[in-house]
Amino acid sequence: MIRPRCRLKFTSEDFTFIASVLCSGTDSKKDLAKLLLDPESLDILLDDEKIVSAVLNRPECLKISTRLYFYILVRYALKNADIDDTTLADYIAELLSEYAPANRAKIPIASDYVSPPYFTDILQALEHADDKMRFFIHMFVGNYTLFLSGIFPGHIRHRTERRAAPKIQYYEALGSSHYRDAGHHQLARKYELTHILLQLSESFHNVRVALNRLPRQLIVLESPGF
Repeated sequence: MIRPRCRLKFTSEDFTFIASVLCSGTDSKKDLAKLLLDPESLDILLDDEKIVSAVLNRPECLKISTRLYFYILVRYALKNADIDDTTLADYIAELLSEYAPANRAKIPIASDYVSPPYFTDILQALEHADDKMRFFIHMFVGNYTLFLSGIFPGHIRHRTERRAAPKIQYYEALGSSHYRDAGHHQLARKYELTHILLQLSESFHNVRVALNRLPRQLIVLESPGF
């Protein structure tokens, strides 16, 4: 299950990278290390233009985790779209980090995980799922449609032109409705996801467009092949 814990999983190399960009002296690095342990201070540091520039302008030289990489990219994209929410950026960065490897985009059906060939198969699974499984399926559909429409809009449009897939608006409507259903589920309250899921439901289009505007050369992911 995707949760906004991306910033909690940064590695020692991530913090070394941040320190190398923001300061040079030994004393200043020690002071910075203290700030990095404070969540609010960390958020401020991650928004520093020097950090953003380092990630955007020299990605081939970076030795950082995918979580820090995607957080900086997503935060940059959302802020440019006037969506100023660090928790939402964290959730989407965690989503991209989890779904980036091709074999990680899995759907929970019954007691197993299988790659979904069609969304119709997923929706059929809802008819036989128990209450808990329905929540996870709703979350998956929201997450997966955001991943596809946000990172691979060109692939969707190509398939649409060949009349092999619905338009991108279909994915928006599908993702928004399933985020809404997940957000109203009792498990969303238990896992403190209600606000994020409902926000994604309401602003799916704006978030999707923001992700579409990321520089393509910075997103190194294989085509989903669907």
